[in-house]
Amino acid sequence: MIKRHFESIFYFTLALLVYLQVAFPKLIPIGVLVLLVVVILGYQTKNLVFTLKKPLLIMGLLYIAYGIAYFFTYNPELANFYLMNKLTFLLFPLLFMFQTRFQFQLAPIFITLIIGVAQVGMLGFIHSIQCHQESALGFDCFKSSNFSHLHHPSYFAMYILLAIYGAWMGFHQKWPYFKRSWIIPTTVLFLGFYALCFSLAGLLFGCFLVLFLALRSIKKKYGKRTYFAVMILSPILLIAFLLSIPRYNDEINSTVGSTVKFIKDPLQYVRQNTDYHTGSEIRLILWAVSTKILLENPQGLGLANIDAAMEKELRTYGQYGMAPNHYNPHNQFLQTGLELGFAGLIVLIGLFWSLIRWGRQHQLPLLVLLSSFFAFNALFESVFQRQSGTVFFALMVCILMIQQVKIKTSRELNGVEE
Repeated sequence: MIKRHFESIFYFTLALLVYLQVAFPKLIPIGVLVLLVVVILGYQTKNLVFTLKKPLLIMGLLYIAYGIAYFFTYNPELANFYLMNKLTFLLFPLLFMFQTRFQFQLAPIFITLIIGVAQVGMLGFIHSIQCHQESALGFDCFKSSNFSHLHHPSYFAMYILLAIYGAWMGFHQKWPYFKRSWIIPTTVLFLGFYALCFSLAGLLFGCFLVLFLALRSIKKKYGKRTYFAVMILSPILLIAFLLSIPRYNDEINSTVGSTVKFIKDPLQYVRQNTDYHTGSEIRLILWAVSTKILLENPQGLGLANIDAAMEKELRTYGQYGMAPNHYNPHNQFLQTGLELGFAGLIVLIGLFWSLIRWGRQHQLPLLVLLSSFFAFNALFESVFQRQSGTVFFALMVCILMIQQVKIKTSRELNGVEE
């Protein structure tokens, strides 16, 4: 009985895990325990077959590197928190090192992802309305963290984009229940959520994705000349569009101006800009200081030792206002380099590269999209410092990698259908 119904139990468990991470992240440990039981059951009933997956080995290796860095910490309590926060980098690769004997379907997982995103977005909008009624923040209540109060806006933007892309992929691949009648209004709603996140990195990646898909379609339909013409004009139109939005216009002008000064002499830029900083200026200062520390400590500082090193370096350059705020580098590559050294940084880059390569080899566009989006956001945020990043990334990567070649049973190999 259990063997016959295992497929339904398996889909329910994965769908539950995704929903909990999006809508009730504090309950994710319960979902992981259920997954452990189901995976053991899957091996016992021979519905799951152990399959070595190199990208998941690299993810596990990254966690082992963090475990080694733990022994060099000066802050055991914070290091324990970080190590527990990243535990899914080890648990999920161990639990998902299999292929299903049945043809794996993504439809149930993406239905719950879409439901979870819709729920969080609507609750965020209600939270914004309450903020508007109770404070004098005005429209600020409807953007960024005031709207996306459960997850950091950049992370929620990733959830939204994956949900939209998955919905339309489901429609084109004729997944059950994925109908245009509900996908179109849901897409419009989700794009509204995406805009309210006010994540510049998210907006840029979304624009690049739309541009990539449009160019690919144009090349197939109209040939190379039209393709190259549109490719040249698109960046100009994109910049014009972004500059037409006051919020992004101010941020882009500030970013461009700061970047030009920064490129000329990064450390001099840090010394001179000691007054009030915009978000882009803060990032440039943190990147310059983090890079200097990394070059001076190529072996890494150890887990949870960044705060003290950053504070000391910021004070050295007169950044007394920023120093006590315990800023992380706002760049996952620098974050990993500072904690684990250049060796750990190579492992992180190898993880992103192997996932994108695996996705391309096995024709898994959703895996390529997810890995590319996280890698792009890793340039602007320390994306693996929060549960919203670590758990969602590890979980969705492992789920998307199940879509491989169906494992054939002995009866199928002998020409007998089960």
